[in-house]
Amino acid sequence: MPKQCQHEECLNNVWGKGYCKYHQYMRKDLRAERANKPRRRMISIKKVSSIRQAKITSQNAKDQEFMLSLWDRREHKCQYCGIPLDDEPEKWMFHHILFKGENKYKHLRYYEENIDIVCFQCHSISHSANPSQNIVLRKLNKIEYFTKEGLL
Repeated sequence: MPKQCQHEECLNNVWGKGYCKYHQYMRKDLRAERANKPRRRMISIKKVSSIRQAKITSQNAKDQEFMLSLWDRREHKCQYCGIPLDDEPEKWMFHHILFKGENKYKHLRYYEENIDIVCFQCHSISHSANPSQNIVLRKLNKIEYFTKEGLL
């Protein structure tokens, strides 16, 4: 027969260390002490300063304007696999071959030769740990091109 809870007038079966699931807070062992301790207050994330927010907003507007102009000049199909893309451009459709986030390539952010229009699957593959050989060769060719142009 299962043991009963140690709390007075409780007829529930024991859950652990002599108490049912409703009276676990009464345990005296170390685990119960840790469970009953008040939790530490979460550290709040600092808000973005108004100056930084203005820079981000300005950058996003400039990005959108640049990408729309690029969208108007190029075919609306993936440059890697040839799949036709939607009529409306999405931000993920524009792939920076040499990543804009790396300090050494920031100056190529708005350079048309550094951006390919791609489908979602190809964009995901290009950022994966094992990009396809086609994508790696394309990146190496762009590095060679930019070096010859004096941009790297």
